Amino acid sequence: MERQIGAGHYVDVYTALRGHAREEIYYRTDHHWTTLGALYGYQAWAEARGGSRGKYDPADMETVTDAFLGTLHSKVNLDMRSDTIEYFPETAAHPVTVTYDLKIVRDSCYEQSYLETKNKYGFFLDDNHGLVEIDTDCGNGKTLFVIKDSYANCFIPLLIPDYEKIYVMDLRYFNGRLFQFMKSCRPEEGMDVLVLYNCIHFLEDFTYLE
Repeated sequence: MERQIGAGHYVDVYTALRGHAREEIYYRTDHHWTTLGALYGYQAWAEARGGSRGKYDPADMETVTDAFLGTLHSKVNLDMRSDTIEYFPETAAHPVTVTYDLKIVRDSCYEQSYLETKNKYGFFLDDNHGLVEIDTDCGNGKTLFVIKDSYANCFIPLLIPDYEKIYVMDLRYFNGRLFQFMKSCRPEEGMDVLVLYNCIHFLEDFTYLE
């Protein structure tokens, strides 16, 4: 993949995760990475871009539930010890305006109501939406456009200190033309683009309308 997109545009998250293979970087009962795994991905991305404002310590993570049984549990239906979902509370300390699908407005990247459901991973970014717009108090004038699947949902809040505006697009749910929309929201000073996918989903399911 690095050869196709160019070394200067590729972030080797695999090596970063492999260095922490003995830690709980993926849920046992679900296919997603944990917030800790997302942190190591964020740190690899930050290093590749020359630094970031977000300084996170795993010791600061807080638990929002210890009763998460994810999609793998649903498929095998065996008695399994539930997973713990954690987050970094400092990401919730920044004032944000989050707009889902151009109509639903919230003041947080987290939705507590999902913690009372089977889909507890929906706590991050209100589950999946075609388009999410996040306005922050970062104040640096920078814009980021993220093209993603659900692996990005627990990663996105870590970006809040780095960008004043973040667009998050899930092509599985977005009914529109990708490049046309990107041009419509691109500021004059330009914007960064981050493609963040489960590798299998990216290789097998990545499709878009030009």
